[in-house]
Amino acid sequence: MVAGSLTLSLLLLLVHYLPAQEFSPRLMAVAGMDGQLLLLSGGVALFGAALMMGEIRKKPGSWFRYSAALLAVPWLAFFFVAHPILSGWAEPKPKGSGAQLSLLVQNLWYRNEDPEALAQQLLARNSQVMVLLEYTPSHALAFQDAGVMNQYQYRWELVEPYGHGIAVFSSIPFINPQDLELSGSGVSMELQLPDSSVELFAVHFNAPTSVWDIPRWRSDFERATAILEQAGPRTVVAGDLNADWGHIRFRQLLAQADLRDAQDVRSVGFATTWPASAYFPTVLRLDHVLLGQGIELNSFERLPRNSSDHRGLLAGLSLQKPGP
Repeated sequence: MVAGSLTLSLLLLLVHYLPAQEFSPRLMAVAGMDGQLLLLSGGVALFGAALMMGEIRKKPGSWFRYSAALLAVPWLAFFFVAHPILSGWAEPKPKGSGAQLSLLVQNLWYRNEDPEALAQQLLARNSQVMVLLEYTPSHALAFQDAGVMNQYQYRWELVEPYGHGIAVFSSIPFINPQDLELSGSGVSMELQLPDSSVELFAVHFNAPTSVWDIPRWRSDFERATAILEQAGPRTVVAGDLNADWGHIRFRQLLAQADLRDAQDVRSVGFATTWPASAYFPTVLRLDHVLLGQGIELNSFERLPRNSSDHRGLLAGLSLQKPGP
């Protein structure tokens, strides 16, 4: 038990930091769950420590004492890897004093069997901006029937039969929508708030589900990182990035573009979003709301399970007013 827990922890640390994680979809899945797996390893370590206590009392000078010390390694590895998730508990959460907006992001799932119910559920949220991914003809029809044209005056839609469709619905005026030319799909636009503006990037990166898809996923990150490095502090990235903190390229994107993950800012735990099955827990945080330094997070909610295979996110945002 001691050896297994320690070995798993060391292997997960290697996967977390080495580019070899991009060699196969399985390694990428493990990298995406490294925090949860390290937490599991730490739990096994605690159980092993409890079993060893009796032996340590019987033989204080035995090797069991050193084994118990080694059981701290999985917990140290967990806190080292998961510190972005945990740091939000200690950091202050100021509210911006500028204009406010609410933003919802949902991967609709191109194989969704009940798009009508999902459209009604999402429109009932009355978010000011809605980013929808895997926006298929059936989803477009469902939103039209549910009254999206009456509720949202400003719309941008790319309707595709499979996973590359994307739509942005907004009650806030926007200008300059531009295709990001990703392998997946993405669009940028400028939201026109009172006396200010926000750069919104709605994205759906290619899913690295095979060795042939990984280069496309990698190219999406490279292009998006290059674009977002040039964006200003009032930037919001919303969508399905098919990656989380365990992936090197996701961490590079945050660092190089000076972005924060809303899930970490609000300290909502792992906040995983996929797969949203009714019978199994979600294990990967693929969907994100990323914030520039000029955007504050006022509220955050992971939406209940619905007919999609992803859970949606709803964020309340506000702008920081520039200092005097």
